[in-house]
Amino acid sequence: MSITKISFEQFLQSNIETFGIVIFLLGLLLGNWLSIGRDRRREFNEIADEVNTILRKERERAVERLVSDGISFEQFQHLKRRVSCFSARGLNKAISAYNVARGPEFWELDSFGQPHYIEPEKIIVAIDALLGYVHRK
Repeated sequence: MSITKISFEQFLQSNIETFGIVIFLLGLLLGNWLSIGRDRRREFNEIADEVNTILRKERERAVERLVSDGISFEQFQHLKRRVSCFSARGLNKAISAYNVARGPEFWELDSFGQPHYIEPEKIIVAIDALLGYVHRK
């Protein structure tokens, strides 16, 4: 049994269809991977834009010591599902700090029945931490 040496060009010419199919399949895989990434970024950006807008408005009101509605539990859940697993732990900590800072023990009612933050710096720091997770990708 003898092994014959063939050049790379001869090997390529004899297996050109196989290489074409392999290259085509690799292109399909790469295109699919890129489109999935694009779709995930689009989904994240949709919820991030909504949360970002709410947080910025709430931050403006907190500077004036006014309490606003804030972000709903459902919006937080949508955001948690869309964030990467690497950012999820930090986001959960930021959400916890935000929820604590929004607690009723940190605001009081004025003579007109409007709630005002006692120390707005706490909620502003919590909002700034959350804003770090909702920038567009």
